Amino acid sequence: MELKIKKAKLVHKPPSLPCVYFQVPLNDDLNEFHKLEDKDLSGYILTVKKPKEKSLTANAYMWVLCDKIAKKTRVTKEDVYRKAVREVGEFMDVLVEAGKEESFERAWCKNGLGWFCETMMVRREHTVYRCYSGSSEYDGEQLQRLIDYIVDECTDLKIETMTPLEIERLMQLWGQKVT
Repeated sequence: MELKIKKAKLVHKPPSLPCVYFQVPLNDDLNEFHKLEDKDLSGYILTVKKPKEKSLTANAYMWVLCDKIAKKTRVTKEDVYRKAVREVGEFMDVLVEAGKEESFERAWCKNGLGWFCETMMVRREHTVYRCYSGSSEYDGEQLQRLIDYIVDECTDLKIETMTPLEIERLMQLWGQKVT
């Protein structure tokens, strides 16, 4: 069982045994904890791990490449980044009620540069948007795909990049082994 926790609190008032309390988000996983209530958990091990953090090095390298492409093609590095997100990034299609399009777009796009949406279909009662998520939300595999795309763009434009081995090392800093 795996469950995200927000906080932990240790309470120890001798002579009783110490107790650890966890604050968890309300969701279906909470039911899993109810199953454990009042059971003898001797022999079980609780593993607490910190979520993998993004490597600033891999992210910084991606932006260096975006800037090189931008200079060569005379566009902004932000435009290069958004094109890459559009081509290989994460997205979802969202149905928005008519009359609420502007507020939806504003709310979605305020998350960052890579967060944008495109109108896919307009009907009288709703609009369908394709909503892209910025790389700040990507896991290792998704970021690798984005960097690979940008490296391919550099190769096409004869812009020098790191070797695949050097890029793999950057990704490993993120804690994500690239195969």
